[in-house]
Amino acid sequence: MTGRFGYANSLPSQNVARWTSCTPAPPTFAQGGSGAEVYGTTVTLSWDPDGSKSAASAATYGVQVALGNNFETIVEDVTGISGNSHSVGGLDPLTVYSWRVRAEVDATPGAWSARETFETSVGTAVGDDAESGLPTAFALGQNYPNPFNPSATIEYELPQRAHVKLEVLNLLGQRVRMLVDEEIPAGAHNVVWEGRSSEGKAVASGVYFYRIVADDFLDTKKMLLLK
Repeated sequence: MTGRFGYANSLPSQNVARWTSCTPAPPTFAQGGSGAEVYGTTVTLSWDPDGSKSAASAATYGVQVALGNNFETIVEDVTGISGNSHSVGGLDPLTVYSWRVRAEVDATPGAWSARETFETSVGTAVGDDAESGLPTAFALGQNYPNPFNPSATIEYELPQRAHVKLEVLNLLGQRVRMLVDEEIPAGAHNVVWEGRSSEGKAVASGVYFYRIVADDFLDTKKMLLLK
C-alpha cells in the first residue's frame, strides 16, 4: 500500500500491524504536460495530485520557480500550498523560467517533480491584468482608520515584483519604524502599524507620515494617531 503509511505483515505473536513512514511521491503536471499557463508576465502553475497515490494524500505542496534551466537563481520558493495550483506575477518579460513542485505530508517533503520550463511574453493588456486580479500600477493607499488608535492598516499595490521599503516617519522626517524592507511579489498587500517604534515603545499622539519606495515609485501619506 502506498501513501503516507504502509502496512507491513502483522506480528504473529502480538497480532499488531507495524507502520512504516513513507515520503510522498512527486505530483505530475497538468495543462498539457508543462503545468504552466502564461499570461504575459504572470504564470499559473498547476499539477495533478492524483499523479500518484502518495501525492494524492499530501496535505500541502511546495513550489520553486527559477531563472533559466537550473535552480541556482530562485525567484519563488513557497511551501504550504493547500491547493493544486499557484500563481506568480511580476516576472521578467520574454524570459525562460524553470519550475518544480513537491508534495508535503506532516511537514515531510517528498521528492521534487521533474523540471518543466515556460517562457513569459511581453506583458498583458490592462484588461488582462484586471481579469488576473493584478494591479496595473504602483499605488499607496490611505491608512485606515484615520485617525487611529492603537493600530492602522496601510495598503499598497505592486504591478510587478519589486523591492519594497515602507517606513513610518515623524514630523522631523526621522524614521520611527521600518514596516517593510524586502522583495515583494506583484499584487495587493497590506501591513499593520501598531503605533510602536523600532524599539517596541508606544509612540506619542500626533501626526506621522508613511513612505513607500518600490523600484522608481515613491509616495508619502499622512496619518494621525489619537490616544
